[in-house]
Amino acid sequence: MRPILSQFKDEGFSFPDYKNSNMQILKEIAYGNNRRTGSKPKKIFMVIDGLGYNLLSKAVPNLPGYPELSNISTVFPSTTSVVLSSIESGKTPSEHGIIAWQVYMKEIGGITLPFRDSLVLSKNFKLSSAGIPPIIPEPRMLYKIEEKKKMLLQYQESVTRPHDHMLKNTSTNYHASHMDMLVGLKREILLDRYDFIYAYTDVIDHAQHRYGVSSEEVSHWVKTFISDFERILLPAIIRSDYNLVITADHGTIEASNKISVRYDDKIMDYLLMPPYGDPRIRYFHVESGKEERFERHFNNKYGKYALLLKSDSVIKTGLFGNKSVKDNIRARFGTHIAIMKGHGTFDYGYPVTPPRHGWSTIGHHSGMSEDEMRVPLVVY
Repeated sequence: MRPILSQFKDEGFSFPDYKNSNMQILKEIAYGNNRRTGSKPKKIFMVIDGLGYNLLSKAVPNLPGYPELSNISTVFPSTTSVVLSSIESGKTPSEHGIIAWQVYMKEIGGITLPFRDSLVLSKNFKLSSAGIPPIIPEPRMLYKIEEKKKMLLQYQESVTRPHDHMLKNTSTNYHASHMDMLVGLKREILLDRYDFIYAYTDVIDHAQHRYGVSSEEVSHWVKTFISDFERILLPAIIRSDYNLVITADHGTIEASNKISVRYDDKIMDYLLMPPYGDPRIRYFHVESGKEERFERHFNNKYGKYALLLKSDSVIKTGLFGNKSVKDNIRARFGTHIAIMKGHGTFDYGYPVTPPRHGWSTIGHHSGMSEDEMRVPLVVY
């Protein structure tokens, strides 16, 4: 078999650059390293969910105010739960173990949704109510910042953080829209009550999931966001003691080759449990002794759309950060990993799961394409 890194290159995959990634930016702020985050004494760190570098540079070639703009890497897999875990903890996915939206937890015997504090098939049951500690890692970079700075979290109403109650010198404001966020940030700049503000919005990500990254609707939302930012927030930033540091968790692609697998599909004959992860990366636990038959079946049926690899070999490339993982999280990576090629997705249909909403998802992420893996770093 050809080396895995060569296979990645052949598929046009963008390998994560952890030393020049979004997870390093908050770490630099936490440790007082202003090399890339500006020289002003106060910071606003804004994560715009789904705002890939290519999307931003095409929709708005010239950003208002002529800021410093860099093209940096995100971590892998390129999905919100993984990236925010890395940004806030300062750890790579191989260290913190959040490796997808869906994560298998050997210790509780099920597939979980860490950012929802629930099981895949029991979303209304909260794991914390059963005494299970939070699965997502502690936000140690926020703890570090809080030691020296008065901090504000500017979140969406739909966003929850199981560790927020442990931040003792921190306040939280919730916003209902990107406009609400921008107005709220301007107000806080004028009041000058905080040394550090962490802001997050998913308006761009939501639009891409619904309409597709190349749609007029998404282009409109990006241009609208930047226009509203220029009108509402930028003048206040320029006159303040704040640097505004903007980045994203990932970019997005439009799916065109969709694999749909049901609970009664032949592939399930080889597996100990359903595949899990995200539509652009899937993890498999193959029964002992069935590995070769599984690989043959998968490659014959799905090899055109997905690159199937043994998990141990993938880990050793450093794709998830470190080239090894601790024993207590090793089971989360399964025996095999499938990374989707091109614009492919791999969906698994549980027999008892109703549709999430009334529209099908067009935009996807968590894969290794350049559009998903490259994000902007904008500093005002």
